[in-house]
Amino acid sequence: MLDEQSEGIKDFVNSHVESNVGYAVGILVKLSAIPEVHQVLPDIDEVFEVLGKEDPETGDYLEMSEFHVVSKRLYELLKEKGELVAECLGMRIWGRYTSGQHIYMDAVIQDIWDDIK
Repeated sequence: MLDEQSEGIKDFVNSHVESNVGYAVGILVKLSAIPEVHQVLPDIDEVFEVLGKEDPETGDYLEMSEFHVVSKRLYELLKEKGELVAECLGMRIWGRYTSGQHIYMDAVIQDIWDDIK
């Protein structure tokens, strides 16, 4: 059984992470090769700025494992923590570095939870 803190952070994540949009981001990557797409969807470039980020310490390409639509509040909190986020097509997208564990277990989510609880 989960303790009260774990229940709180799970409720927070369930309220602020809306859906996994990795497949949609993959389609956007393919569409980006068509020049006209940038005219029709000008905010698509922000997604590609996020995809092309490098680690400032190592210079290595930062590879996201998943992409999730998040609430405005979580988007702002993730942005404050230096996470890779972008707005595109009216969605706020978070590029998550990890996969295979519950989102509430991510270190950045734990940090955010500690800050706001």
